Amino acid sequence: MKDVDSVDKASEYVGMTVLQLRGKRSKSNLHIEDDFTGFALFDKVLGPIGIVEGIEEYPNQLLIKTRYLGTEVLIPAVEAFITEIDEAKRTIYLQLPEGLLDI
Repeated sequence: MKDVDSVDKASEYVGMTVLQLRGKRSKSNLHIEDDFTGFALFDKVLGPIGIVEGIEEYPNQLLIKTRYLGTEVLIPAVEAFITEIDEAKRTIYLQLPEGLLDI
């Protein structure tokens, strides 16, 4: 999943669920029960994206709800896109595929 660098490759992961055992938190996994509301989102290329408004649960998919350039967007919460979660700084770092946030 680390070589996802296009929308076509990313579409292969749509619908996947991100799971993790409790107590073994990886830097790149989110859970619906975690409260990331208010965390800042930064993309490696785009820079600041927005603030997490919530984590939405859809069938087989967790999505990060935020506003980007004034428009509500949902970003798949998959390991391929999340490079780091810094809880001390309340920041989530992303590396999104090109075109994912084209509005």
